[in-house]
This record gives sequence, C-alpha cells and structure tokens, in this order.
Amino acid sequence: MVKLIKNEIIKMLLKKKLILILAILILETSAFAYGQNVRYKRTIEGYTKNQSKNYNWKPLINQQIDDIKNKLSYKNVKKSDERIMKIQLEQYKYYLKKNISPAAISASKFTSELMEQSALMLLPLLIIILAGDIVSGEFSSKTIKVLLTRAVPRWKILLSKYTALILMSAFVVFLSAVVSLGISEFTFKDFGFMEPVISGYKVVNGVVNASSVVQIYQWQYLLLVCSLNFFEAAVIATIAFMVSILVRSTAASIGIMMAGLIGGSLLRVFLTDWPFAKYFFAVNLQTSQYLTGNFKGVPGMSLVSSMCVLIVWLVTSLIISFFAFTRRDVLV
Repeated sequence: MVKLIKNEIIKMLLKKKLILILAILILETSAFAYGQNVRYKRTIEGYTKNQSKNYNWKPLINQQIDDIKNKLSYKNVKKSDERIMKIQLEQYKYYLKKNISPAAISASKFTSELMEQSALMLLPLLIIILAGDIVSGEFSSKTIKVLLTRAVPRWKILLSKYTALILMSAFVVFLSAVVSLGISEFTFKDFGFMEPVISGYKVVNGVVNASSVVQIYQWQYLLLVCSLNFFEAAVIATIAFMVSILVRSTAASIGIMMAGLIGGSLLRVFLTDWPFAKYFFAVNLQTSQYLTGNFKGVPGMSLVSSMCVLIVWLVTSLIISFFAFTRRDVLV
C-alpha cells in the first residue's frame, strides 16, 4: 500500500500541479496583502493624519461601534446580518475594556483572515485542480486498463489514490498558510503570533451571550483555522474524487465541482430562508468563522451542524466512490 500511495503522489508531482497551485497562491496572496496594507494605512491616516503605528486606536473603534449601532437601527436588517453585527459590537466593547487594539495588522492575523475567506472558493478551487483528474485522467489517457491488470485489488488501487489525494490536500493547506505568512511578514513586518483573539460569542433569542467567551493567542487561532480548513479540504477532495469516478471526464469533473461551489455561494446569498439550503456542502464551508461568530449562513446552522453535514457528504461520497469503481465495468 505504501508503494501504491508513493506512486500516486509521484504521479501528481509529475503533472506539476503544485507549481500551478503555488503560482496562484503567490499571486492572490500578494494582491490581498498589498490591498490590505494600503487600506490599513489609509484608515490610520484618515483618523490620525499620519501612518505611525503608535496611534490612538480607540477613536477608530468607537467610530466602528457607532456605525454598527446605526446599522442595527435600520428596520430592513436581515436576521443573519443583525446577529453578526451584535457579536461584532460586543467584541469591540471587549477590546476597549481590555485595552486591546483590534485594528492592528500582522502576518498571523492576515493569514487567519485569508484562510477563513479562502475556504469558500480559493481553497476548494486548488483542491479541485488537484483532484479533478485523479481517476478520470486514467480514463482520458487510456491508462486505466494497464492499471487494473496489476495483481492488486481495485479497492486497494482506489484507496491508494484517495490517501495520496488527502495527503496532498493537507500539503496544499500547509502551503497556503506558509506562503501567506511569508508574504504578509514581508509586507507588515510583524508576525503577531502573541496577539490576543476572543472567541465564543453567541446570540440566543436576539441577545448576545458571552458566557463561553475565551481569549486565545493568534497562533492558536491560526492553528484552529488551518485545522478546519484541512477538514473542509478533505471533504471537497472526497466529493471531487467521487465525481471524477462517476463522470470519467476531467473537464466535466472540474465543471461539476465549480458549479457546486458557485451554487453554494448563491444559496448563501439569495436563499438563506430556504431551510434545505443548509444541507448543501458548499453552504457549510468557512466553518472557521463560527469561532468568532461571523458565520453568515442559513438560520439554525451551527458549528456542530455544519461539521455533521460535511461529514455525511464525505462518508457518502466515499462509499459511492468505492462502490462505483469496484462494481462498474471500467475497462469499457
């Protein structure tokens, strides 16, 4: 099995997909870091007339609090937006009380935010690039017959492919974090690993509940975000793995997965009142935003429910994959 997995990893590396993934990560991260740095400097300059790091950040946070209160006074505010704004309001009050600047920018904070946002589209796109042809490519290149003539059970061949895919998905998540930390450290000149982060705010019956609030360091929060991103990457990889087996076409496999991701984004924006939307895998991505209460999804969703939905998708996709590959006449 180890030799089979090693062989599958080598096949992925020979296709030079990691070079494409690395190029995408460098370009996207550089653009985001530059934009974030410019925005940060303009914000400070707008309030202090200079770009010094030793500025009084409290007036800026008080202004943010006033803006949120004004938005909450609108009658047409959505319930999901209202919940997020109430949590943000309590967070800002907590920062003021503890004399912690939430406006400060650092490499670890930028990386955490980037990893959170990339879980919805960028990270799944990279995983789809990795997984789109892992099985369908064997059919397209006509190597499936040669592969199955080996004295190895079909399930073991498929398991080696799946294991290699999960290992490479974990590496992509790790690579994303490393590239982001490297570029943002060069941009912001501060890792900020020991900065405080607060987590645990909840809204119960329209009232913010702070009973479970905890304060952790930025490096701990980054580890949590990366762990959740790996779980989501494994789910996306498993679904793409199943689609790659069922359609036997790399282009169709990638197209179906992209349609699923885009469809999930549309559901989150336009059909938040549809209760069945919360059972679609793409709607439950970005689970790391539950950590700070910023998750915007279908009412009734929670970290536990999203994790359960994604696990069901993973297990179901895996069962279908092995059943389809071992039962169907793949030599045709």
